[in-house]
Amino acid sequence: MRLLLSAVAAVALAGCGGGDSGGGTSAPPVQGPAPSPTPTPTPTPTPTPTPTRPAGENFIIISIDDLSIENTNFYHFANSDVYTPAFDEMARQGLLLRNFHTTSPICTPSRYSLLTGKHASRAQNEKFMERFNREGMATPEFNTFIMAREQTIGSVLQASGYKTGFVGKDHVVDKLGFVDIPQGASINDAGVAEQLLANKEKIEAFIRGVGFDEVESVYPTNPSELPVKELRVHNLDWLAQGALNFIDRNVDEKFFLYVALTVPHGPYEPAGSWQADPLATPFGYLDTAPDVLPSRESLGERVNTRGFFGKENFLWVDDVIDAIMTKVKDANLGKDTTVIIISDHGKEGKGTIYDGGTRTSAMIWRDSLARGFSDSLVANIDLMPTILELAEVTPPALDGVSQANLLEDKTAENRDEIFFNLGYTRGVLRDDGWKYIALRHSPYVLSAWHKNASSPLYHISPYRGGYRFERDYAQRYRHYFDADQLYHLPSDRTEQRNLAADPAYADRLSSMKSQVRGYVRTLPGEFGEFTQ
Repeated sequence: MRLLLSAVAAVALAGCGGGDSGGGTSAPPVQGPAPSPTPTPTPTPTPTPTPTRPAGENFIIISIDDLSIENTNFYHFANSDVYTPAFDEMARQGLLLRNFHTTSPICTPSRYSLLTGKHASRAQNEKFMERFNREGMATPEFNTFIMAREQTIGSVLQASGYKTGFVGKDHVVDKLGFVDIPQGASINDAGVAEQLLANKEKIEAFIRGVGFDEVESVYPTNPSELPVKELRVHNLDWLAQGALNFIDRNVDEKFFLYVALTVPHGPYEPAGSWQADPLATPFGYLDTAPDVLPSRESLGERVNTRGFFGKENFLWVDDVIDAIMTKVKDANLGKDTTVIIISDHGKEGKGTIYDGGTRTSAMIWRDSLARGFSDSLVANIDLMPTILELAEVTPPALDGVSQANLLEDKTAENRDEIFFNLGYTRGVLRDDGWKYIALRHSPYVLSAWHKNASSPLYHISPYRGGYRFERDYAQRYRHYFDADQLYHLPSDRTEQRNLAADPAYADRLSSMKSQVRGYVRTLPGEFGEFTQ
């Protein structure tokens, strides 16, 4: 029997009062002409006050999971074959950030840095600290989670009077005490349906605990990693419905909304994405399919008639963007709302700090904006201080810098470099396109016994032989295992020519190592000679 997740609406009913109908005594006989009655003045009705929306700007961040720059139509070096009319129109109307980077480019730490404005090496959650205490080194990867009461963009804006909302993929908030369901379980197994609902309530409570008033349509992790096999599918219609519901409820408030889409990350096949059951959610089945996007059947028709065969998921994402922007405009919020669209990281080098992992598609849409494109350096940790400045909210101590002036001057330069930290790598990218990467493993990992003793150590895994995707990157990047790597991106965007051993660049290498050293010494943990 299917579990039904029904929406419950609370309706307030106002009672109606009836008039009196009582009898009276007879009037006395009239003695002469009756005096004219003095007219009673009609009271002037008191006008109902029109609700005044609080002064302040709305902010919406839409994060697209695993979106490669190569799958967009508006980057000068992209060679895309996708049909995304709404996204393309936003790029024409907004400010395209062509030099936007994620400081820790893999799922969890990228979201940590986006929502906290801090480097992922600062994480303090139990799973992260367990490895930190064992190795003496901060190794951000899939292990960095936001803890309860940790400051986030949501909590800071919430404390300043904003209504805050969280919709979509979580994969970053710590869930201590969460009850796991065995992988591969069926929703029909004993107790599974009930535990799903209990977990749903816990997950929403955890997210509210880090600064979000309203939490709706949440995926706790990637769809393919959900425990219940029947539910391992995307449902962007359900996510869109959650976002639109939040805007409807808060149209008269100043608000911040974070929408984290699960597509185009896997599952990629139609049966797990746009052709999946529209009633399926991570926690059970809806009783009614959301009706907020163009029909799923039309996705195939629209891409195929234009020759973009097999690209339905990208158009599905585009439909969500279009629905949110249409809602903003129809609610007359266009002049009060800033919309930022990003990907959590690049896809061509996800799990590395090569350009294919760090460089990320990003744009800003705003009614008053310096439209076009900017090649100034911007990092994901900059979004929190930027939004706080635009909201006129004093920021806490952050690693990011505000880029608010870019919205008026797209040539503004607020950074000389961006620092990257992921696993056993640290690096820096300068505004002149030079990039340095350091690979240093902890003494613990170097000395630990492992059954694959002859296999090399990779960039983020603590085990010899690495994760599967790391082995793929070791083939793609020819200097992957080099301890010191120096690249000139304007002439070598795919980072195939390591200049670190070239005497002609010795001074530049030394200078950039000093820059990395400066960052490392402000962050927790050891990192080879850089902390000596």
